[in-house]
Amino acid sequence: MKNKLFISIFILSAFFSSLYAQNEITALKKTAARYNQAGNFEKAKEFYEEALKKQPWNNSIVSELNNVYVKLKDYDSSIKLLSDRIAKTPNDLTAYGLLGVTYFTIGEKEKAMEIWRKGISLNPKNEITYRIFANQALQARAFDEGIEILREGEKFAKNPNTFAFEIAQLLSYLMKYREAANEYCSILVADPVQLNMVKNRIGQFLGRSDATEETIGAVKDFLDEHPNDAVEELLAYLYSFNKDYDKAFSIVVGIDKRTGGNGTKIFHFAQSAYNSGDFQTAARSYKFLLDNYPDYPNFIYAKFNYAKSSLNYLNSASGKNDNWKPLALPDTAGSYKYDGIIKQLKELTLGGSPPYIASEAAYLLGVTLKDRYLDAKSAENYFALIPKKYPGTKFDILALYELAESAVRENNLQKALSYLNKIEKKKKVPQEIRNKTLLRKAEIAFMRGEFDGASSMLSVVASNPGDNSANDAIELSLLITALKSDSSEAVKYASARLLMKQFKINEASVILAEIADNTKNFILRDMVDFDLAEILIARENYIKAVDLLDGLTKREESALYSDKALYMIGEIYFRGLKELDKAQKIFENLLEKYPNSIYLNSSRENINEIISLTGKNL
Repeated sequence: MKNKLFISIFILSAFFSSLYAQNEITALKKTAARYNQAGNFEKAKEFYEEALKKQPWNNSIVSELNNVYVKLKDYDSSIKLLSDRIAKTPNDLTAYGLLGVTYFTIGEKEKAMEIWRKGISLNPKNEITYRIFANQALQARAFDEGIEILREGEKFAKNPNTFAFEIAQLLSYLMKYREAANEYCSILVADPVQLNMVKNRIGQFLGRSDATEETIGAVKDFLDEHPNDAVEELLAYLYSFNKDYDKAFSIVVGIDKRTGGNGTKIFHFAQSAYNSGDFQTAARSYKFLLDNYPDYPNFIYAKFNYAKSSLNYLNSASGKNDNWKPLALPDTAGSYKYDGIIKQLKELTLGGSPPYIASEAAYLLGVTLKDRYLDAKSAENYFALIPKKYPGTKFDILALYELAESAVRENNLQKALSYLNKIEKKKKVPQEIRNKTLLRKAEIAFMRGEFDGASSMLSVVASNPGDNSANDAIELSLLITALKSDSSEAVKYASARLLMKQFKINEASVILAEIADNTKNFILRDMVDFDLAEILIARENYIKAVDLLDGLTKREESALYSDKALYMIGEIYFRGLKELDKAQKIFENLLEKYPNSIYLNSSRENINEIISLTGKNL
């Protein structure tokens, strides 16, 4: 009985002794860590050394103490600590890795590589071993040595491409673009399925100084010795990136014929060109596909994309991009160039195309007839066709909105409301469209003199501050509140707004100028001045518009239009006057002066676009 009691006491004593020792180690490590984080490395060293004396076998203490030695640049202590560790535990890969890092840090690169190779020799046929030492080398910024270790590890990897991707990425970091390109080409030879991944990786460094030219040269040289379809497709991608579309298209056509692709690769090339905004190349590619592959499975879709590409190219090539203008006047110049596209879109709309094609074709027909031919009646017919034949499609709602706008221009406000009400009754309408629709209804109510009804609707729109319509709703709400005491002035301004919607800008200008001369309401005066600036912009009288908007930015009694006016001045210099340096300064001024403006994102986008065009950051 006494023996059993003695054994129990002994076991409990040993347990509590071990627990006390562990708690002591934990306390030492925590204290050392606090000193380390505070930057007091000498104190941290004392506590880590004390902990190591108590647990010399503890790997984490060794690593943390070595880290402190390196921070103190006490490299001799680091080398002794890790060498002793290796002597006691010869299979400790981490100790070999850290020791190599220390030698590399003090400039003994050959010694570092020797240590790392000794560590690798402990398990030379395991790919994990090479990854451990490559990572240690890379953390020490020993990139060439890390790449060399990864190359050796490729031979033992179950999937060599994982190593090859890492090697190629490291080479690109070192700006060795030719070597990186060769590595990526080798990956494609081994596994063509990796083409999209290779494109994504290469795309990360294309555009850097000399990177595109060096990469194209390397891929061409590789193909001279190793003909390969996937590598050729990569070259076509590089040519496209470099805007050498003829060469890219020639390669794609060759591959498609050689592989019996039946036009599939040409179709994807055309799609890629379209998505990147190169509508001319997209149109030419779709045209080639339609002319040479009449049995292409997605022929109708290719035909539709050809029409869209041609339409977008004509719109951009016209040199008249008025999308930035708050008020853009219709222009029929060069409308005859659209005759062929109109014919194609009519065939797609009325020729039994699938609903998702026919509805969009009808919508594009309506927009083109309205904007390029000023044929409002024909445009309305195609817009009206969509809700009847293709309800529920994406373009159903857009067509109803266009019909409402057309009714406003015809001065048939009740008809416009009926179309807007139809949009509201639909179930699957994006919230942004719902807000835009409600804002239009409020504007119509305002133009009809129904100020209370307009205010009620505007309050709903303004309650969604993240929406693009909210700011316009707030502006109009403020105006209605300010004009409650003078309904005649409100009616007069509403009539001017309606005339602007109907592009009767001469008549609108007369009324607005009269209000500007006589009103004592500063909110109304600001809104009128901004409307007059919009008319000046529409007439391309940019200098006068800038003068008027500049006055708005300097009025102290009202800040309602300050940021909006400044943004519009920037747009005039950017899009209208083409004075890019001045435009950039204005947008940067807006970012600094109005940090909460709703025009921040648009200003940043414009700055980035200007930098890409000018190649310089002011």
